[in-house]
Amino acid sequence: MSYRELGYQVFNNVISDNCRESAKNEINRIRNLFKQDKQLLSDYVVPLSEMSDYLSPLGDQQDIEEEPYLIGEPVELSSTFAMLIINPDLWDIASAILGDDEVVYHFSNVTRKLANNDPSLSWHRDFPNQYICPEHSDHFFRLLLPLEDIQPAHTCTRIIANSHTLSDERAIREHKKQPLDVNNHEQSISLELKPGQAVAIHPKLIHGGQVNRSPLDRNLMVIQFGLPTHHWLYHEEPSMLTGLNQTEILEMLDTNINPLTRNLESSLDQTGKSVTDSFKKASQQ
Repeated sequence: MSYRELGYQVFNNVISDNCRESAKNEINRIRNLFKQDKQLLSDYVVPLSEMSDYLSPLGDQQDIEEEPYLIGEPVELSSTFAMLIINPDLWDIASAILGDDEVVYHFSNVTRKLANNDPSLSWHRDFPNQYICPEHSDHFFRLLLPLEDIQPAHTCTRIIANSHTLSDERAIREHKKQPLDVNNHEQSISLELKPGQAVAIHPKLIHGGQVNRSPLDRNLMVIQFGLPTHHWLYHEEPSMLTGLNQTEILEMLDTNINPLTRNLESSLDQTGKSVTDSFKKASQQ
């Protein structure tokens, strides 16, 4: 059964082991830089302490307040993530899910679940959301790319299959209700993912996550793709790549490198490699 029947679909061999390891290395470097200079990354990194109004961290709040929970738009912080999102396999998946070759990028983030000390994520739908949300749920979806082997002990994403079949109007009404307790839903399924796999999540599929009680961190990259549209329920300030297709992203990254990306990569990686050279190499592969 597929995405349309179940509300989710797993894809194999989406990203290589080398790509995953490179992304994890960049996350660690961004994390360390954030701890050194929070102001530099204040527009991109949300520390776990700022999520406490809707998440309940374990342990001493003071011990984790400097830990990034969300890294927003990592594509603007590192060429590693920019090269990841121009991977043709991702765009092929997006075209297949949305049923159209005219696909654009909306946004991405890295969601981190800290070892032994991270919160659960309440049941929710991605439609509607208050960031970038088209008027119609069939105009976008999110692709989840785990950077580690994801097993139940490592705080799998959990879903309720077929919960996406309600109307958009009803999903909007239910959005205002109190979220359910993810730990008490008997129909939930844990999405166990092997290295290199990815899962497409329908915007109306109910999903959530449990507390990470394992000794390993979990890093999940989330990418939202959509169809070109001018009709939005919500549309926050876009990133430099929002609304661009794959070709336009390549052109943007080749001709208009974000100065912050250049400065950050200088701080994070002293290899001296040009960001532009990295994008050119990626586009030729």
